Amino acid sequence: VHETSNPLSAMMAHLEMLQSDFAQDPMVSNRLKVLMSHLERVIGILTHARQVALPPSEEPEPVRVVDTLRSVVSLVGSHYRTMGVLLTLELPSREVVVTGSAPRLQQVWLNLLKNGFDAIKAKPSGTINIKLTHRTPMEPVEVRITDDGIGMSPEVLEKLKEEPDFFTTKPEGLGLGIAESRRILREHHGTLHYEGRPGKGTTAVVRLPAVS
Repeated sequence: VHETSNPLSAMMAHLEMLQSDFAQDPMVSNRLKVLMSHLERVIGILTHARQVALPPSEEPEPVRVVDTLRSVVSLVGSHYRTMGVLLTLELPSREVVVTGSAPRLQQVWLNLLKNGFDAIKAKPSGTINIKLTHRTPMEPVEVRITDDGIGMSPEVLEKLKEEPDFFTTKPEGLGLGIAESRRILREHHGTLHYEGRPGKGTTAVVRLPAVS
């Protein structure tokens, strides 16, 4: 099931770009909204299926984290830029490797970038910074995805610490992206937590064990 997520996310990105292009045409814009609504429903159904499915049978393999991040930025970067959101990358000069599944980690990055994008949408423009660090062989790999959007209240941050299955701050959302990301990261022996303040943006912090 998870192999369908990246193409569907790409389709959603392009539909959102088309909706922006045809914002002055109510008939086309409304039809695109209907398509996006149906696509969101499909994504939600598939995500729920992943929640109850057996763990993937694929064998873990070495994954170059830089490659997964660059791939995702290449996938959605131009669309986000068209919508006024700039993606920036801070990457180490040396190779950073973890064990797991590249497509599944890419799905985590897509989910977290989408959350950041949604947090910025109310503003004319914004930035999402992706920073990868791995200081010493004994320390975990850390990916910090920081947006300059609406931020999170202490109450919301506290609820996120409880790792609810389907928690969301979005009225139309199901919280499936956070739950899915945490499930994938658990498969990789990793963690996800959030930092932020109201009006000061949010940082999603992912930590993964490195390959020594």
